[in-house]
Amino acid sequence: MGDDCRLLLQTFDEYLTGFLKRVDKEPAYSTYEDYCLRRRRLAAFLEYEYHVKDIPFKELNRDFIEKFVVYLSTVKGLASGTISAGVKKLRLMTYTAYKNGWILVDPFAGFHVRPKYAERRYLSASELQAVMDVELPNYRTGINRDAFVFCAFTGLSHSDVAKLTHADIHTDDNGDYWIIDKRQKTGTQFRVKLLPIAEIIYDRYKNLHLEGNKVFPIKRYYKTMNMSLRHVARLAGLSFNPTMHCGKHHTISI
Repeated sequence: MGDDCRLLLQTFDEYLTGFLKRVDKEPAYSTYEDYCLRRRRLAAFLEYEYHVKDIPFKELNRDFIEKFVVYLSTVKGLASGTISAGVKKLRLMTYTAYKNGWILVDPFAGFHVRPKYAERRYLSASELQAVMDVELPNYRTGINRDAFVFCAFTGLSHSDVAKLTHADIHTDDNGDYWIIDKRQKTGTQFRVKLLPIAEIIYDRYKNLHLEGNKVFPIKRYYKTMNMSLRHVARLAGLSFNPTMHCGKHHTISI
């Protein structure tokens, strides 16, 4: 197949294959999963709107992009922020085609989707306490709850907690625990003292002897964790569904 017949989803699949080969740490796999979701939505759009399995880049134009946005909004019922994220992946594919000379004009030139984000909801102290106190039906859900609370008391992200090892936990001369590690996202080193609640949670898992010397036996899948947290929130009587991201931004200080 010549470059002038390069296909959109074929190129997306090649990108995903290359990305997966570059994933050398488990938390980054959640990003790969997200890219796969965007790819599935794009494939569904092609089936819905054009009744095809794939489409050549040369057939993409502004009308195609606008129809894709409408599809995500009306058929899929997605919020503007999610639509914007999905369109960015399509933009990446068309830019790749333009850069490689497979198309002469980038159909995204001058096109913008401006997301409107709702105000982020955080847990109050009483809601966090309810999450900590609620009785849960199984061990796995309890692990996910503990990881969330650990995020709240340390400021770590899900990816930072998922890759945390016992080698990252240090004890000072006073017997206090400190996390000394690098952020998964930025590679920046950080130091966090474990507050009493976080220390209790760490003590709960420090003798599990997990593969890779990991602290928490949690899954690398961010969306799976959030689904588990919805269950915790319902049992705790919360009026909204928190995410692992909420835990990171609900840092407790004393």
